[in-house]
Amino acid sequence: MINSLDVSIIRGLKKKHYSLSVLNLNLASTFSRSHIKIGSFCFYLMNTMINGAIDIDLKNSDDPEILLRAKTPWMKLELFKFILPSSIISTWIDMRLLPLLRHGEVKVDRFLLQGRKSQILNLHVFKNYGVIGFQISCRGLNLTDDKQEIPILNVSSRVSLSKGNLSVADFHAELGKSRVNKGKILIKGIFRKTPVYFSEIWGNFNLEELITLKSASWVPQSIIKPISRIK
Repeated sequence: MINSLDVSIIRGLKKKHYSLSVLNLNLASTFSRSHIKIGSFCFYLMNTMINGAIDIDLKNSDDPEILLRAKTPWMKLELFKFILPSSIISTWIDMRLLPLLRHGEVKVDRFLLQGRKSQILNLHVFKNYGVIGFQISCRGLNLTDDKQEIPILNVSSRVSLSKGNLSVADFHAELGKSRVNKGKILIKGIFRKTPVYFSEIWGNFNLEELITLKSASWVPQSIIKPISRIK
């Protein structure tokens, strides 16, 4: 058992610092000059247990190969925002999506980081898109920004990142009296400056409430254009 550990994840000018208390490593862990393997670990942040495993191949010390797996139980959204390695994830997720989310709970079903250091530091390069991936479950989230007239409430969904594409499945939400009964969203090229959006939404909508979405900064033009044509 390690009583405390300070860790920083740095990518260019972006840095995320963690101060961990009560870190438990299992007996399967091995350490050598060329290899670090932690068969399993768990630590607590704000009374939430985070589990995972780490494997670092140091044969090429200048560009080591890293494998990190992790998962969590349900936790408050604020804690999820804190533990998410924002220094290496997509700027779109870190700067545009996360600030819009309020309240609710998140569960990390799977987080995977696998690749060489040089790949992890250059996730925006197409061939490196597959280095990072995750699957997350969400419930009770609110989504709003300063320009949005009516917030979207009680959002629940499953969010996955794979090969640089972000997909949202089983999307349910409330917009005033309107209801999203089922939805799916695909954002291709999440590490690019201009991702491409695809969406399919089913529900019961009040047209006046639906029109208010065109003022929200996060809504893509592919959705704003058809909404703007509603009279």
